[in-house]
Amino acid sequence: MNVDDLFDEIYPIPIGTGAIAQVYLAKVSSRFVTDYIRPMHIGEQGEGAHDKFVAVKVEHPGARMSIERDLKIMKFFANFINCLPTMEWLSLPQEVDQFAMMMRLQLDMRIEAKNLERFRKNFKKSLDVKFPVPWFSSRRVLIEERVQGIGMSRVLELKRLNNKHMSKQVSDVIVDSFLKMLILDNFVHADLHAGNMIIRFVRMSSNGKKILSNEEETDRL
Repeated sequence: MNVDDLFDEIYPIPIGTGAIAQVYLAKVSSRFVTDYIRPMHIGEQGEGAHDKFVAVKVEHPGARMSIERDLKIMKFFANFINCLPTMEWLSLPQEVDQFAMMMRLQLDMRIEAKNLERFRKNFKKSLDVKFPVPWFSSRRVLIEERVQGIGMSRVLELKRLNNKHMSKQVSDVIVDSFLKMLILDNFVHADLHAGNMIIRFVRMSSNGKKILSNEEETDRL
C-alpha cells in the first residue's frame, strides 16, 4: 500500500522535528481506518475517526547510519582510553555498549507505540493527562492521534506576563503526573521537555467540575 492509499491529505512541511525523527500533519483515508486501526482504537475515536488529522512521525533519512557511525567512533575512543593506566575502572567500553543499546531502541517506532499504550493505560482514569493514541507503527514510522492545544512554549510566555495562577495550575499537573509515573507506575517518560507537552483548557461547570467532550468522556470510560 502506498502513501496515497494511507492518507487523503499530507502536509510536506514538518510541524515538529527532533534528533531522530520529524513529524508531519496528515489526514488518514477510510481505507487506512479499515485496514490498520484496531477495533479498540475505533471505539476510542468514534465512527468519524477517519475524518481527523493525525501526526505522522518519520525517522530522519540517514539517521540510523549517522547514529551507527557515531557509536563506532565512541567505541573506538572508549577502547583507547580503557588501555591507559588506571583508566579501566571507568568501564567506558561497557558504558558505550549500554548507551548504544538505548539509542538503537529509540530507532524503533514500534517500541514507542507500545510505550504510549502503557502510558494510556496508566493514566486512563486521569482527567488531567492524556497520551495520544498510536494508530499504526512500523520500525521507522509512527502514526498517532493528533492532540490539539497550546504549546508549552506559549504557556511559558504567559508565565513571563506574571500569570502566576495559570503557571501553578500547569506545574501542579506536571509534577503530580511525574510523581505518579515515578512512584506508583514505575514507568517514567524520560523526555518531558516543552516540545513534548501540549496544554489544553477545559470548561468548568458551576460546581467546579470539568466538562468533558464526548471524545474525552469515551476515552475516560
